Amino acid sequence: MSEQLGKLTFLPWYRIGIANNLITSSVAGSGTHAQFEVKLDFSEENHEKREASIKLALYGPGEVEGIDPRVILRTYPEHNAGNVEPNYFPFVEFDQPDFPWRYTPEAPTPEVTTPEAPQPPDRLPPWLCLIVLDDTEISEFPATREGNQGNQAGQLPMLKVENQFLPDLSQSWAWAHVQISAMGDDEPASEKTILDIIEKEPERALSRLMCPRYLKPRTRYTAFLVPAYERGRKAGLKKTFDASDTATKKSWSKTDSQPHDEVVIELPVYYHWSFQIGLEGDFESLVKKLINPPPKHLPATVGRRDLYISDPRLGLPSLSSNAVALEGALVSPESRKANNITRWNTSQEQEFFTALQAVVNTPAREITLGDKTIKVVAPPLYGRWHAAKNSLEGLPIPDHWFHQLNSAPPLRVIAGLGTLVVQEQQEQLMASAWDQVEGILAINKYLVEAQAACVVSNRLYERDFLALNQDTLIEMTRPLHSKITNSPTTIKARISQSPISSTVLEAPFRKMVRTSEAIRKRIRRLGQVYPRDYLKKMNRGEYRTIAPKRAYFLRTWGRLTRHLQPDGGVPKQFQKWFIGSVSAGSLSSIALAAGLITKIVWVQGIGSFTLGLSAWYLPISFVNTNDC
Repeated sequence: MSEQLGKLTFLPWYRIGIANNLITSSVAGSGTHAQFEVKLDFSEENHEKREASIKLALYGPGEVEGIDPRVILRTYPEHNAGNVEPNYFPFVEFDQPDFPWRYTPEAPTPEVTTPEAPQPPDRLPPWLCLIVLDDTEISEFPATREGNQGNQAGQLPMLKVENQFLPDLSQSWAWAHVQISAMGDDEPASEKTILDIIEKEPERALSRLMCPRYLKPRTRYTAFLVPAYERGRKAGLKKTFDASDTATKKSWSKTDSQPHDEVVIELPVYYHWSFQIGLEGDFESLVKKLINPPPKHLPATVGRRDLYISDPRLGLPSLSSNAVALEGALVSPESRKANNITRWNTSQEQEFFTALQAVVNTPAREITLGDKTIKVVAPPLYGRWHAAKNSLEGLPIPDHWFHQLNSAPPLRVIAGLGTLVVQEQQEQLMASAWDQVEGILAINKYLVEAQAACVVSNRLYERDFLALNQDTLIEMTRPLHSKITNSPTTIKARISQSPISSTVLEAPFRKMVRTSEAIRKRIRRLGQVYPRDYLKKMNRGEYRTIAPKRAYFLRTWGRLTRHLQPDGGVPKQFQKWFIGSVSAGSLSSIALAAGLITKIVWVQGIGSFTLGLSAWYLPISFVNTNDC
């Protein structure tokens, strides 16, 4: 099977870092740099709001005095390339996706936006511009080799060119983009996927800057990479800035502020290369030769030949000596229309069609009669398999392709030539057919598996799900309630808004109501009837869940000590209880000691029992009487 080409995804611009915080208002006005405000909040809870802010300025084209040529991946055309086709735009590619917009002192803007229909900010001009000039358009440029080599003082080479030969910088946003390659079907072209690829697989992304210049044949051109902003222009030329050099001022303009195209602009050159456009021979030039000057009218005989059918053989009737037009794929506009090539004398046409039917229908007739002893060879019926016909029946139908193809002698000749081509190329055609069948077999296998899955799913649904009552079905599908929508919310949200308690769908309750559980069997043995359709009845309000029982605190000595008052006072009830408990504890201790001394077992038992009883019961009695 043929290999599928990888997908390419394009972005109108790309920036990283704090430059993405720029907004349109942050670069408006007469500032020399793009700025944005940073705020720090010092406010404390329940106190007056306190915050501090500071404006940060970003580096722009005015801080760039040159670029590293290693950032350039490729140029088209290559340096000193000859015989270049003129119908492609020159461009330069960078290995850093954000490079053309890294120092742009502007914020991205949408094409057209309204409050009712906001548009994404897809327009951001690059801080660089690629211009292409022929030798006659360059006013002055030093003879340097390819690249951006400056003089010993580090100054970039200076280009002097008239304003009329420079592109319109108001459209520069359209001539730069980012390309992400090898986007497969398993990678959706979402914003998150594209950003992840640029961050984790930077080798798949590049940026490209193009020049919208129409190139003329047999002309030598030089491409220049120059700054697009005025501060970048002066920085490259080592000139001082003045008050009018704002951050967003362009290196040149096509507006009325510079009405004279003869104004010479001085530009520093970051990088440059040259190439030669070749002779005419591309597709565009060939088409122009066909239409300019206008073509002459060809005679009606161009693209057609005369076909003589006066002696057709095979027992067919002799026809007129007049020739019938046999036309090719390309004919003169003056030629007869294609639907006229099958027309001749009407009476002869009907006579020929009737005789031809008797000849071409002979094999089908003998097969129908079942006489296998007769071997018949007859002219073929072209297109019989596509039309699902094995004979030519009825009267000739002018607008029916099967009748027209097999009854008109010129079309039968063309079909015979096509058959000859197929016979000569049958090996290659069969190999190509098998390549297509491989994909068809895979598709058919997938369809068969999908059909089988559909049949099995329907069977399981009818057998196992339709027979269930609603309570059991809701219990079984509980894990999916938060994932299935029941417009506009999920099933879980709908149940939470209903009288059905969420506890009846949790694991403990579902375990208790299972048919095989011992708890449910025990209820049946006790003669109690287990409620059916409890979810339905709970939804109608017939069943309600009771509140959980209150868990009382343990009666401990620690809780008793909390009843002591911090000012030293002791409640009277506590005094009575304390005297009683100390007395009971003392008597129990004396009884236990007497038993140990006299070694009388029953005395020891009474002492131990009463001592333990006083230690356990007396705190409880105090808590109960004092509502602890």
